[in-house]
Amino acid sequence: MEAVVRKLDKQDFITAVKACCSSAILKEGKQIHADIIQNSFEQDEIVGSVLIELYAKCGSLKEARNVFNKLKKKSYALPWNVMTTGYILYGDAHEVMWLYCQMLQENLRVNHVSFLNVLKACSSTVYLEGGMLVYANIIENGFESHHSVCNTLMDMYLKCGLLKDAHEVFKRLLLRDVVSWNAMISGLAQENSLEAFHLFGQMQYEGRKPDSFTYASILKACYSLEATDQVKLIHTLATVDGFESDRITGSSLMDAYAKCGHLEDAQRLWDRLPKPDVVAYNSIIAGYAQHGEGQQAMKLFVSMQDEGKHPDEATLVSVLKAACSVTSVNQGKLVHSLIIRSGCKLDVGVGTSLMNMYVKFGNIKQARGIFYDMALKNVATWNVLFSGLLQFGQPTEVFKLFQEMQKEDTEPDNLTFVSLLKVCTSEVSLEQGKWAHCYIIESGLEHDDRIGNTLVDMYAKCEHVECAHQVFDQLQNRTVVAWSAMIAGYALQGEYEEVAENFDAMQKNKLKPDDVAYVNLLSACSRKGLLKEGLVHFSTMMRDYGIKPKLEHYTCMVRLLGHAGRLTDAEFMLKSMPCQCNIVGWMLLFESCITHGKVEIARGCFDRIMLIDCKHAAAYTLMSNMYSGMGMQEEADHIEAMRKRAQIRSRKE
Repeated sequence: MEAVVRKLDKQDFITAVKACCSSAILKEGKQIHADIIQNSFEQDEIVGSVLIELYAKCGSLKEARNVFNKLKKKSYALPWNVMTTGYILYGDAHEVMWLYCQMLQENLRVNHVSFLNVLKACSSTVYLEGGMLVYANIIENGFESHHSVCNTLMDMYLKCGLLKDAHEVFKRLLLRDVVSWNAMISGLAQENSLEAFHLFGQMQYEGRKPDSFTYASILKACYSLEATDQVKLIHTLATVDGFESDRITGSSLMDAYAKCGHLEDAQRLWDRLPKPDVVAYNSIIAGYAQHGEGQQAMKLFVSMQDEGKHPDEATLVSVLKAACSVTSVNQGKLVHSLIIRSGCKLDVGVGTSLMNMYVKFGNIKQARGIFYDMALKNVATWNVLFSGLLQFGQPTEVFKLFQEMQKEDTEPDNLTFVSLLKVCTSEVSLEQGKWAHCYIIESGLEHDDRIGNTLVDMYAKCEHVECAHQVFDQLQNRTVVAWSAMIAGYALQGEYEEVAENFDAMQKNKLKPDDVAYVNLLSACSRKGLLKEGLVHFSTMMRDYGIKPKLEHYTCMVRLLGHAGRLTDAEFMLKSMPCQCNIVGWMLLFESCITHGKVEIARGCFDRIMLIDCKHAAAYTLMSNMYSGMGMQEEADHIEAMRKRAQIRSRKE
C-alpha cells in the first residue's frame, strides 16, 4: 500500500518561514519562498507578511518590498506594519512615512504598531509637523492612552525639543513603567539637567526602581553640569541597587567622573572593569584628553591597540586632542599614519581633528591637504581652515575659501563670520566688512554676541565709528571686548571725551576694564596731549584693577611725557620698566628729544637703539641730522662713519 504524501498547506509555509526568520537564515528562506510561489500562496497576506519579515530581518529590503508590492490585497495593517518595521530597522524613515500615508489614503484601519513605526520615523528625522499630524490620527483612532504609543510619542517630542509637550504626555500616563521614566529623564538630561534630577528623585519617591539605562541618562545630566557631588550620590545609589558592576552603569559612571575632571575616581572604576570595550576606552581616553592629561590618554590608546580593540571615530578624535595637549606632533602623525594604514576614508570628525592638530603645530599646508582629501566636510571643517589661514598670515585666502564654501552649499555659522570679519579687520577693508555684515543679516546671525562684538571691532578698526556704534547699541550682551573696541575706535580718531565717556559707562555696567581698554584710553590721552589725565589712568590701572602695565602702556606714557617735554621722566620710565623695552619706546623719546633740542638725552636714546639693532637706519639719520643742525659736525661725521661700518658688517654677514 502506497504512503499518502500530504500536500503542504498555508500554515506549514508560515511555520517554516517563521523558523527561518527567527534564525535569520536567508538561503533556506528563499528555497521555501520558491515552494510558496509554486503552491500559489505568495499573494496571501499572512504568508506574504512573514516573507517580508524574513527578508527585512536579513537586510534584503528590496526583496521584502517586492513581496509587499506583489500582494494584490493588503486589506489590514499586518503587511504594512511588517514592511515599515523593516524600514525602521535599517533607518529609512522616509519610506515609513510614505507607506503610512498610503495606508491612510486606502482607509485601512491602523493599529498601535502602525503608530509606533511612524512616530519613530518622525523622531529620527525630527519631523515635528508630521508627528503632530500622526498625533491627531492617534486621538482619532482612540490610542492616546496606549502605553507604548505614549512612550514613543514622548520620545518624538523630546527629539524635536518640545520638552513641555513630552511632559504633558508623561503626566497623562496612567501607568508609568521604567521605559516612560527613562524616556523623560533622558530627554531632560540633554536640555534641562536640573529638571532631570528632580524627575529622577520623583521616580524613586513613587517606588519605581531605576535600571541601568536610567542611571546612564541621569549621569549625562551630571556631566553636562560638571556636578561631581551628584555623580558621587548617584554612584552610591547605583551601588545600593546592585548596578555598580553593570557594564552600562559602570561605563557611564566612569564617563561622568572623567568629564567632571575627577580622573582618579574614573581610573578606579576603569581598573575594576574586567574586559573594557571600545566605548569604555573612549570614555577614559576622552576624560584624560579633555583635562590636559594627554600623555596618559596616549598610553591608554596604546593599551587599547595591544588588546586588539579597533579604535573608532570617537577614539581618534580624543587621541588627536591628546596629541595637541602634549604638544607632540610626532604622536599625532603616528595616529594619522594608523588611519592611512587602516584604509579608512577620512570622516568628518577625524579629518577635522587632524586638520586642527596640524594647524596647532604650524603646518597649514598639511591641514589644507587633508581638507581637500575629505569627501565630506561640515562647517567645523571649514572653520578650522579659516582659522589656520588667519593664524599664519594668509587673510586674502579666507575669502577665496569662503567662495568655495558657498559653492558646496555649506551653511556658515558664527565662527565662519568671525573669521571673515577678522580678515576685514586685519586688512582694514571696510567694503568687504560691509559685504560680510549684509551676509550675516541674511543668515539671521546679526544678534549673535560673538559676531556682534567682532563687528564692532571691525568697524572701529576701519575707523567707521558710526557703524560700530549702531551695532554696539543693538548688542544684547556687551562684553569687555565690545566696549574696548568702541573705545579703540574713538581713540583712533583722537576723541578723548568719547573715549572717557565709554570707559566710564563700561565701569558703570559692572565690567572690569582689561589691559586693551587701558591701552586705548592712554592712546587717546597721548593723541590729545592730556598728560594729567594719562598719569591718573596709568595709576588707577595698577591700583584699582591690578593690571600690570605692558609694553604698549609704557609706550603710550613715553609718547605722552615726551610731547609734554618731560624727557627725563620718560627716560626714567624706559629704564625702569619691568618688561623689556623695544626700539619703539626709545625712538619715540628720541623724536621728542629732537623736537625739544635735548641732545644729551637724544644721544642716550641712540646708544640704546644701537644695542638693540646696530643697523637701524632711521636712528643714524636722526642723530646725524640733529648734530648737524646744532653745528656739531664732528659728531655728525662720527655717526656717519658708524653707519658705514655697520653697512660693511651687514654685507659680510
